[in-house]
Amino acid sequence: MLTENDVKQIFFYCNNDDPNGLYIDLQDNVLDVVEFAHKLEAVITANVRSAEHARLVKIAKSINANVARVLEEKKL
Repeated sequence: MLTENDVKQIFFYCNNDDPNGLYIDLQDNVLDVVEFAHKLEAVITANVRSAEHARLVKIAKSINANVARVLEEKKL
């Protein structure tokens, strides 16, 4: 889950410089909605990948401690 602060940070990292972008006017700022969506997707994907890795390590620990150790060392 993204926090409000995460969404704000992603918003501020948008360059809004694609001439073919889909822009909306937000009072004093404009936002390329497509760029914003891609950046949200990247952050969410990284968070899900990290959570799934942690879950995999937890499952592996219950089956084989050596495999779990190797998996845990493989940070994403």
